[in-house]
Order: sequence, then C-alpha cells, then structure tokens
Amino acid sequence: MRVLIIFLFFVSFLFSGEIICPLKPDPPISIDGELTDWVMVPVRYEIKGEDVVYGKNKWRDEKDLSGTILICWRAEGLYIGVEVTDDKIVQNMTGKDLWKGDHIEVYIDTKYSPDAKGIFGEGQFQIGISPGNLLNTGDPITDIPAEYYVFHPENFVSKEKILVGSKKTEEGYNIEAFIPFKFLGIQGKEGEEIGIDICISDTDTPDIQEKMSSLIKDKEWRCRDRSRLLPLRLSPNK
Repeated sequence: MRVLIIFLFFVSFLFSGEIICPLKPDPPISIDGELTDWVMVPVRYEIKGEDVVYGKNKWRDEKDLSGTILICWRAEGLYIGVEVTDDKIVQNMTGKDLWKGDHIEVYIDTKYSPDAKGIFGEGQFQIGISPGNLLNTGDPITDIPAEYYVFHPENFVSKEKILVGSKKTEEGYNIEAFIPFKFLGIQGKEGEEIGIDICISDTDTPDIQEKMSSLIKDKEWRCRDRSRLLPLRLSPNK
C-alpha cells in the first residue's frame, strides 16, 4: 500500500505541472555522488527521449542520454540528485566553459509567477554543474573534479557555496548538488514556491553542446526564459 501511495503521489503532481519538492528528514543527503540516501525521497522524475528539447536530431537512444532527477529540501537548502545514463562521457572543460562538456543545468526563479515573461534578470539563476572527468588517478593535473559555475547572474559572488559531488557508474554517472537558500537569497520555508527547470546536457564531441533534455518538454526551449519554468513547491514529507 505504501508503494502505491508514493506512486500516486508522484503521478498526480507530475501531471499537475508542478514540481513537488518533499522535505528530507534527518539525516541530510551526503553530497558524494552516491544516491543510496535518496531511497526515502518519494518523488523522482524520469527523463527519456521525449524530454530532449535541444539537439533532438542527434539523440540516438536512452543509452545516449536519459536519466532520473531527484529533488528535496531541508531548512538549509535545496538538494538535487541526477542519475545520468550516458554511454560516452566527455568533460574536459572547467569554469565558464564547462557547458562544452557533459553537465547539468539548473534554472531557478526566486521571484516566480505563472505570468512571468521575458529573460532572466534579478532573482533568477542559471547554474551549470559538471561531474568533472570522473577520473580518480590522484594526479591533480589529470583529474578534473566536480564543480559548479554561475552563468547568471554574471560575476555573481556569495559567501555561500554550492556543494557538488559525482561518481562514475556502469551506465554513465551520478551527480549531486546542495544549493543553500542563502545562496539564492530566499528563506526556504514550507509552502514557498520558486520557478525551476533542471536539464541534462550531453556531448559526444569535445567542446560542442550537442543535446539537452529538460524537466519541461511541452514548452519550446529558450535559454533563461522565465515563462518556461515550472513552479516548485517546498512541501512537507508525506
């Protein structure tokens, strides 16, 4: 019965056009690329071929690009986990160039309104999160660690830092991130609503962004478009 309740909870909100973000009780998620501590988070979003919004003609199959997105919150911030299926991992870039390799992108509107229009401005964020090259040789010249980069706002500075962790898997890689509410400039309380999209970006050729899938498949892809985002509600753990 519990499994059925969780399944219905997931399906009903998936079709409502609202991203439900459940509260995660103790212990908090460890940001290390291991997804085992997400087992009791009841909401997850499957990303498949129909969710590719950019570079559809280059998508081959679900081994090429697909995944599962997990999301939850605690008093301190937002937790995101992504299980990525990718049969060719390519990430040789860092910093502002990380978009040229495999990564995820998180779009957040802290001033969300269903009637919002136009491009991102104050209160909106575009954050790139890279798994790095997933090598663990111990050589700092060879290994590229997981990292994040804030594309918008430009030149953004905060005392708060996003935590990122990744791990290579047989099917691709896992990536996790913790985004403090203070980083976003919001309180982060139950019932609060923000706009969000989470995208998985894939390239099989270095230095070229080839394709991208999105939580939001029924709206035309436009980068930093406020009208594309779905509402995310900070919900109690049910």
